[in-house]
Amino acid sequence: MHSVPGVSTSVLKKGLQAAKWSYLGVAVRIVTQLAAQIALARMLGPESFGLFALAAVIVGIGNLLADMGFGAALTQKEHLTHEDIRLAFTWQVIVGLIVTGILIGTADLTGRLLGDDRVIDVVRAMSFLCLLQAISSVSHGLLKRELDFKTIQIAQIVSYIVGFLLVGVLLAYSGAGVWALAAAWLTQSAVAFLLLYAKTRHAIKPLASGLGRRHIARFGGSVLMTNLANWSIENLDNFLIGRLFGAQSLGLYSVAYNLVRAPTNHLVSTLQPILFSASARARNHGHGLRLGYAALLAGVCLVATPIFWGVAVVSDTVVRALYGSAWSQASGLLLPLALAMPVHAVMAVSGPLLWGKGRVMLEFRVQFWVAALLIAAVLLASQISLTAAAWAVLLIYVIRSVWMISTVSRELGLMFLDVWRSLRGGILLGALTAAVVAALDMGMTMAGIPPILRLLGDVFVGALALPLLFSALAKWALPSPEVRLVAGRALKELPEFLREWLQRRLGGADTTGSGSRP
Repeated sequence: MHSVPGVSTSVLKKGLQAAKWSYLGVAVRIVTQLAAQIALARMLGPESFGLFALAAVIVGIGNLLADMGFGAALTQKEHLTHEDIRLAFTWQVIVGLIVTGILIGTADLTGRLLGDDRVIDVVRAMSFLCLLQAISSVSHGLLKRELDFKTIQIAQIVSYIVGFLLVGVLLAYSGAGVWALAAAWLTQSAVAFLLLYAKTRHAIKPLASGLGRRHIARFGGSVLMTNLANWSIENLDNFLIGRLFGAQSLGLYSVAYNLVRAPTNHLVSTLQPILFSASARARNHGHGLRLGYAALLAGVCLVATPIFWGVAVVSDTVVRALYGSAWSQASGLLLPLALAMPVHAVMAVSGPLLWGKGRVMLEFRVQFWVAALLIAAVLLASQISLTAAAWAVLLIYVIRSVWMISTVSRELGLMFLDVWRSLRGGILLGALTAAVVAALDMGMTMAGIPPILRLLGDVFVGALALPLLFSALAKWALPSPEVRLVAGRALKELPEFLREWLQRRLGGADTTGSGSRP
């Protein structure tokens, strides 16, 4: 039987099955999230989104502090005990309550810090998210430990539909303004907690003593510091833009950012826990991890680059078609932010391999210094314009990606040439797809075709060009027989017609599970 050297068949099989359920959920979540964002943006306008984004910056850091990294620690710990679960849940409740209280008590100071008193009551209401998400993390961590991503995806889909498509849209339609977004997020978090806990039914009997002697505290602390550094990179731009340019500009920036960041988050956040869980179990199999990482870089780059580079070259059409002329200024921001997303995606799937090997602090050092660079870059660029600040974000994302990939490659013993061979296919495929879409969009714009029809034409032609270009580039894009073997294993989770077509493109990668090891 074919096997990936150094990685057990059971781990690979469970990981691929988890990925299948994750991406079925992702497809639904992308559609529902895009529908909700378009509806809410058209009803609420940039200012409401800007106020919500300001409050979300504060609540986001509260969520990280309340989480404490215990969920990840429960996933990573090799031998988990009943007391570990009780201890983690007890401290999640304690810290969640403390952080919620702090946010409520300091809301006035937050309003002065952000330069807008309207955000004070929003922060107070949304502070309860810190408690909800803290107590959800234990169930989430236990389900990820078992690679039960079917349950996680169902919970996330159902909670998002209830929170944003039902509560959020109905409140926005009734004129609730920013409160529609706040209520939607609170509802989503509450429903997700109930669904996740209903599946795990873990112990909730308090146990507060002995935290300092536990692995979950040590590992969770490292995760917390790394998450704070990551959060800083991904949210400080929102804070600085809101502080320097006001809620209206932040609304434009946050909608452009979320339009491309949400699907990217779905792509990488779906892979991250699977990679973390699988690499924690295969941490001593260096050769297998090298092959898996090379295949991962190739796959993520092949998927993300054509899509987001395509969005970047037709950013004006995308904004006008989806949100209307009131949001037209967001198109200049969407261009650099869309270019940044493939860079972010290949970076974001690197960290979980370090986490699984217990090397979280390696990522923390990278993210800490990149966060400092981000602050400096955005402050300098903001002296020019809001658009310049968006281009500065792209630059920092490139630096972070190169740094993280280099760190992981050194840890795994992967050569620069191997990394380039993994990324080259996606880069070329993205450039060619973007060129085709840009030429078509330019022609339709000159012909006076309305934005919505231009967007439909761009999507249709891009969807046709992408598989044709991939067919021509597949053997060159996937760098080695071993990587093609991992791809062949993944094909077993696809429908038969699609599996057969892709198998031919991959040059006969085995999808049957038979044959000799290369």
